[in-house]
Amino acid sequence: MNRIASWLDLPPGHLPTIRRAVGLLLLCVLPEVVFWSHGGPGPYHVPAWRIGGVSVDIPLPPPSLDAALWGIYVVAAGAMLLDFRSRAVPAVAAAILGYYGWRDARACNSSYVQLLFTYLVAFLFARGPVHGTRRLIQCSLTACYAFSVLQKLAMPEWRQGHTLDDILRYGDGVRAIWAPLLRQLAPPAGLVRLLAPGVILVEVFIAGGLWARRTRKAAFALGIALHAGFTLIFHGVDLFAPAMLTGYLAFPDSGEEVPPGPPPRRLEVVLAAAYLAFLIAVPARIYLPPMRPWHLLTHMDHLPWTYSMFAQMDHVDSVEVAYLDRDGSRRVVAPVGRMLEASSDADLHALAREVLREHPDAGEVEVRVRLTVNHRRGLEKLVRAIRGRPPSTIVRECP
Repeated sequence: MNRIASWLDLPPGHLPTIRRAVGLLLLCVLPEVVFWSHGGPGPYHVPAWRIGGVSVDIPLPPPSLDAALWGIYVVAAGAMLLDFRSRAVPAVAAAILGYYGWRDARACNSSYVQLLFTYLVAFLFARGPVHGTRRLIQCSLTACYAFSVLQKLAMPEWRQGHTLDDILRYGDGVRAIWAPLLRQLAPPAGLVRLLAPGVILVEVFIAGGLWARRTRKAAFALGIALHAGFTLIFHGVDLFAPAMLTGYLAFPDSGEEVPPGPPPRRLEVVLAAAYLAFLIAVPARIYLPPMRPWHLLTHMDHLPWTYSMFAQMDHVDSVEVAYLDRDGSRRVVAPVGRMLEASSDADLHALAREVLREHPDAGEVEVRVRLTVNHRRGLEKLVRAIRGRPPSTIVRECP
């Protein structure tokens, strides 16, 4: 126990800067989390978590309480931005971000939202002149890189270079200004297959290099270049680089001498161990049985909280929704809002539940989705939901 405690405890280092950066980022993610936690484009929301195949549906608070909670969130973010050091501030921010983030799969989908949540929890350990906050932030950042690498190694689409080839040739996820240039510079498919493992090696070096003093500067430089490049080329990831680089600041010492503080309480060590277990268990859940073969998973099936950004590029080609009424007649439902982009099991199950809710006469709902993976192969998903029973899903490859 004492060895673990001594490993966890570090002086504050650049923690004031990290605190201010987290406060600013909390304000930046506010519109995204509010939008998706309230259902996004509608007409329903998709619960982020499932237990034994059953969705855990977190209710939306009444409007007055909802507004009050977000007001408190803004105040907490502002307090962190001003380097207010009470542990109650990150506790409140983490509770609100966690509640709303876990209400919808897209609200906590972004890796930077997940990182911010773990940073906030790490700040709860900031007690005394030395504590475990920096070490836990270091571990959170490393877990992000580690599971990103694991996803790329596990997924045939990335491992064989198809995803990178798709990005370069078709500009998926790329800002419009860069897409034509990337198409012109796209290397042959054989070379792309070599570049894909190269990206993995870069992430491995950064994740490991940040821990060692001899390689820290090189890891910093490579990481800044990597994430600045992502931000410059890809749209929708503007906050990812700042969230990652905020975590980088937990590694170097500030050079300030700090007197030793009281040893951590046994409970703090246990809670820190639970934090580390959480960092591993949540993204690792996708690798545990029972699981669908990798080639039959859509990109959104991996989410949330698996750090699988850009591991596979999916395009939803068609969504067909229909239900059988009490007389057995087939009624077609026109897909709207987020139905048009539904591809994960969670999305499609929520869609089916919404149809059953909107149509009391519906006894059975059928949802058929066709999508293209990396512009090279097709998948078809068929979801059937009978009122009062869990939905069933069939996935197959198609031309």
